[in-house]
Amino acid sequence: MAKVISWEFNTADGTPVEINLRRNTWVSVNGGEEVNARTIKNKAESNIFENVLDIALPNNEIAKLFVSTTKKHMVYNGRDVNTGEEYAAAPIPGWAWIFVVLYAFNFLAVLGGALGGMVNLFAAALSIQIATRCKKSTGVKVLLSALLFVAVAAISLVIATIILGVRGQ
Repeated sequence: MAKVISWEFNTADGTPVEINLRRNTWVSVNGGEEVNARTIKNKAESNIFENVLDIALPNNEIAKLFVSTTKKHMVYNGRDVNTGEEYAAAPIPGWAWIFVVLYAFNFLAVLGGALGGMVNLFAAALSIQIATRCKKSTGVKVLLSALLFVAVAAISLVIATIILGVRGQ
């Protein structure tokens, strides 16, 4: 059975709404026709690590679904429908791009290929999540991102050494 994520909430005028996301691709409102998420992507609010989908509601309002590599947030009137907290697309701080560049270097210099690409891309996305969504001070966010990079670099070196050892070089 296909994985379905559902959000239920009431609009400002009291209209009950149920939004379903099936297989991370198909969106439906109140059991209506499914729409491909790519067709409702808000390109102006989306960034490289977080897509924003504009979902039309029956009362002609818009709900926004924020989709990142690790989480999904349904937002109505600027608030997460699950937590009630304010939510908006998070700007990516400048210091976070340094870690993205470091992961690209790690991919090119240490562990390339499909495995290296997967590991470094996931780690870069996780660093951006830490930078934009973690409710810690900037110093703690930088420290967490740096520790993550050190761990990934060490794992990459170990894997590269194993691969070179198996090939006899």
